[in-house]
Amino acid sequence: MKTRRVLFSLILMITTFTLTAATARGDESDFLKTFRKAYDVNIGIKKVIEEHRDLVPGEIEELLEDSHSEKLTPEQRAEKQYIAETMARVYKDVTGDISFLIEVKREIFNSRLHSPVRGAAVKGINIISMPRATDNEKNIFTPDNLIINAGEWVKWENNAGEAHIFSSMPLIGKQVLFTPSIKPDETWIQRFSEPGEYFYFCFIHSSMVGKITVLPKDKELVIEKKGAVGAEHEQFETHDGGEEHGSKGE
Repeated sequence: MKTRRVLFSLILMITTFTLTAATARGDESDFLKTFRKAYDVNIGIKKVIEEHRDLVPGEIEELLEDSHSEKLTPEQRAEKQYIAETMARVYKDVTGDISFLIEVKREIFNSRLHSPVRGAAVKGINIISMPRATDNEKNIFTPDNLIINAGEWVKWENNAGEAHIFSSMPLIGKQVLFTPSIKPDETWIQRFSEPGEYFYFCFIHSSMVGKITVLPKDKELVIEKKGAVGAEHEQFETHDGGEEHGSKGE
């Protein structure tokens, strides 16, 4: 009797897993099935894109939309994102159109971040901490998704027990960040004058990512009229002519 129960449980587990995987993939198009086959054997991917290039943008959009489903496991979500990125990269090689690859990379990066946090600048300076590792988290930026006003500064404080080096993420966002090695108890400060999105990551710890969204000053005035908390900021004046970044240490 015990053997039958174990066997039944095993069959039920396998069936559930299979149904979950099928649901995650949904009703795939013939093109996506063909692309997956070529991808699995790593043969003919470029030819598939060349012959069906008109279908690729829609397939990429659908893969990204499907990756938002709450029914997916992290592994299934990552698979859809990776297939979308591969498809977009080959599409760029075939057509020269890089816009879809940028879109996919931005989508994947944003999926790794927490919800955005509005900066609370003191004398124009916003603080991002690199805290010491805990049992649950290590090598993180806190906050990792910050919104500030144009002209404000961001100061990274390394409170961890190891050094970090971070830089702008290639291809997506504005390319202005590139720090030296920030050792424990050191800081790095940089001013963000131009509105836009700034994606960055740590060279040493690839899972350590962050984003800064810089709003135009006039947009902040609109937010202030709506009663947003912390809408007023004191002007921060530098003594070095307003350089875009500062030295390490205090």
